[in-house]
Amino acid sequence: MWLGEPTREVVEHYGPDGTLTGRSVVTRPSPWTDEDRGWLMAWLAEQREVCPGCGLPLVDCRDPKTAGSWTPVVDICQACLVAQAEMDNQNEGPRRRGLYVGVRRT
Repeated sequence: MWLGEPTREVVEHYGPDGTLTGRSVVTRPSPWTDEDRGWLMAWLAEQREVCPGCGLPLVDCRDPKTAGSWTPVVDICQACLVAQAEMDNQNEGPRRRGLYVGVRRT
């Protein structure tokens, strides 16, 4: 699919008595275009140049010349605050596997 080859799906048809009466082959074009692949490759290349910790370009954040020129930014995300509080509340009782806590504005 990634290379652009079409996908094929075989559909079997059965009669009322459950016997196979025939097969059809459905061919669909690949959902990946050359442009899609180009965008993905560019994004992957960009991700290789970004620090997984701070999200800044490696050329900046790993340069010893920039030592001492960084200022921490501390802020509180109100949505994360209530989600984390709910997670803490949920963990006080029996653990619920697969628990997801999200937020939405009301």
